[in-house]
Amino acid sequence: MQAMSNSFDVLIKGHGAVGLSAALGLSQSRLKVAITAARATHPLSTPQTPDNRYYAINPASKAWLNEVEGWPSPSTICPLLGLKVWADQGAELNFQSPTQGSPLAWIVPAQAIEQELHNASRRWPNLTWLNEEEASQAAANRQTPLTLIAEGRLSQTRKDLGVEFTQKPYGQMALSARVESEHPHQHIAHQWFIQGDDGPEVLALLPVASAKNNTLSLIWSMGAGKALELQHTERSSLSELVTQASQHQLGALAVESAPQVWPLSLSQADHWTGQFNAQQAWALMGDAAHRIHPLAGMGLNTGLGDASCLVALLRESRRNAYWRGLNDPHTLRRYERERKHAIAPVAFACDGLQRLFAHPNAALASLRNWGFSSLERWPRMKNFLIERASSDHNPFELAR
Repeated sequence: MQAMSNSFDVLIKGHGAVGLSAALGLSQSRLKVAITAARATHPLSTPQTPDNRYYAINPASKAWLNEVEGWPSPSTICPLLGLKVWADQGAELNFQSPTQGSPLAWIVPAQAIEQELHNASRRWPNLTWLNEEEASQAAANRQTPLTLIAEGRLSQTRKDLGVEFTQKPYGQMALSARVESEHPHQHIAHQWFIQGDDGPEVLALLPVASAKNNTLSLIWSMGAGKALELQHTERSSLSELVTQASQHQLGALAVESAPQVWPLSLSQADHWTGQFNAQQAWALMGDAAHRIHPLAGMGLNTGLGDASCLVALLRESRRNAYWRGLNDPHTLRRYERERKHAIAPVAFACDGLQRLFAHPNAALASLRNWGFSSLERWPRMKNFLIERASSDHNPFELAR
């Protein structure tokens, strides 16, 4: 990595998978890129509690991570070969890849992706890591044409810019943990829509790579009060509750890591791009720009789609309209339009499903379960949904 410089082509705030992948994509285009970290050397910190984050990476995101040299070791990856979904009255849906032997997605630990991307960043001399003080100095120099903001849902830079971040709280939290099952998961994900005592719940179990194929990632959406209570419940009691909620489909389940919780909401920034001044522009990416309900867990794939799209548009502009700078409003507005158009139907569908299963009406409950049963008997429609879910415009992800 190069020493601190007074000027860069692009400054990226946020060093998660979205920001890192954008930094690598732009570095490959021979741009001088700076990315912020807690420390200039940026050794990835090891939290006191195990990281429960697992992502279901769709084919479009896998291709992007491969392009930027961020696809981790096969030993950390679990191919997802199928998905079983149960409605709240027992109706069942089964999804499998229409192409035999081709996974629906790949379940990958968050740390494995971030570490691989960080390792790749060391190989590019035109990519510089900055600590917070250096990043402030670089911003104060007012010489960087483009700043990309990928700081997550609590982005301070977005707040400082005065961008309105419209949020629709669901009054729910998601609880995550790593569990081990009595029976092997066979590379199948499981999901249940449940009518709990205090409202609708969604329980998902994602298969994780392990020696015995019996490790899973648990994501359980529920009322905020219940989630906070379960976070501090004895593991043996929590294990029993998870086993019951999963209808013993995988036998007895044992919670093996400390549960973590986070609030759920449908959120979107009013605008994702803008100008600091005539020479400098900014753009939001990932959770800093949008968040949707995790019942289908679109988060990381949509964020990687942001990075891939913006990098592709900047490359196209430099190749075909070289007179346009990196701060060109036309290119940035095109990025915002394309990504909003891509994410809108996904956000609408997830929000609609949440509303559908949250409604207490008995007749509506019977109707939605009938819909599940009807779709199970319509293989062409299921294959169409799978194919759309595998594309960049409808990312397929089940984890946070």
